[in-house]
Amino acid sequence: MKERTETILNGIYTAACTAAFEEDISLYGGLSGIVLFRFAYLNYLANTANKYNTDTLPVQELAEYAIAPTSDPAFATGRAGISWLFTHLYRNDLLSQEDRDLLCADDAELETAALQLLQRGNYDFIHGAIGIGYYFLYAGGYSEAFFPSFLHLLNGLIVTSTDKAMIPAFSPRENRPSPNVVNLGLSHGISSILKFCLQCCKQQVCPSEAGQLAQNIAGYLVTHMNVDRTHNYFPNKILDGRQTGEFSRLAWCYGDAGIAYTLFRCGLMFDHRQLSELALSILEHTTTRRSEDLTQVKDAGLCHGSAGLAHIYNKLWHATQKTAFREAGDFWIKKTLDLAVATDGGIIYRKFNAGIDRFEDCPSLLEGAAGIGLALLSHLTGDFDWDYCILLND
Repeated sequence: MKERTETILNGIYTAACTAAFEEDISLYGGLSGIVLFRFAYLNYLANTANKYNTDTLPVQELAEYAIAPTSDPAFATGRAGISWLFTHLYRNDLLSQEDRDLLCADDAELETAALQLLQRGNYDFIHGAIGIGYYFLYAGGYSEAFFPSFLHLLNGLIVTSTDKAMIPAFSPRENRPSPNVVNLGLSHGISSILKFCLQCCKQQVCPSEAGQLAQNIAGYLVTHMNVDRTHNYFPNKILDGRQTGEFSRLAWCYGDAGIAYTLFRCGLMFDHRQLSELALSILEHTTTRRSEDLTQVKDAGLCHGSAGLAHIYNKLWHATQKTAFREAGDFWIKKTLDLAVATDGGIIYRKFNAGIDRFEDCPSLLEGAAGIGLALLSHLTGDFDWDYCILLND
């Protein structure tokens, strides 16, 4: 399988070098995500074949686009994600401190944007405040007042939620919170707040406040599991404070895999053995779900496809040495390899667009070839240096 994986990685790299983004330089959908994969792949070549050449990275092109002002502060689609990539390249010695600071000179504006988003109830990781805060934790460049204010607003959202128990979901369509709905997912819901708080505790940033908020969220998740857990333990959302019994896909973005993985990390952080064991039992249960009917996996992407699951199980195998996770990781890696599509430009992956019921070429990080390539690289090497950007870092 290693030889096949390397062949496909080379094809993804070939396609990535020619992908056109029409000035979209975002992390999840554009050029920044491609640069992240290309950097990781070239590092892999350097370690295996002594072929590394930094001149092949389009950092200069990315920097030129990034200088232009943007009104989008979000991690997935805007400035926070792009600045995270520049910081990642700096931490890996591809940018100087001076260049990184120049390219991330609008951090103060990002702080303001994050606090404004939270004041409106938009804590969304991908499109809202949590993603920006997570970038600042990685960068280490924030004002002394930022995180106390940030966590104060988050705690305020809990106090003002309908059932006095948890933060209400934010509706992008209506641009306001939905007071009777709590989103549980890792991409848009309270699991991302939990992971944000764990990172604060790890870095000793407002550890008391972050720790209390983390334990509140973990407790809420555990007490709002489905009554019928034949297929899945967690629904996508809680309505009016009650379990919905809703079936949920198996994925990074929503469902048991992303939520339980975050709870597992929470148990380790606070030395809460009962929580860690519960999370692992849920995760082991997920390894039995492999059909499309039980997983809703239709493509290979990180977000809701086979590569995202393979990466989670790969990390669990390294963390626990449980055979069930190694076997599940291998299964989903093989599924990912089977979804490769040969093109003139190399090998690319296709995401399933349910809205129009067809597959479409997708070279990006979150749903396409760049993210899949990163998961394949981690499977080969056990190196997870890149996955801070999808909330899966240890």
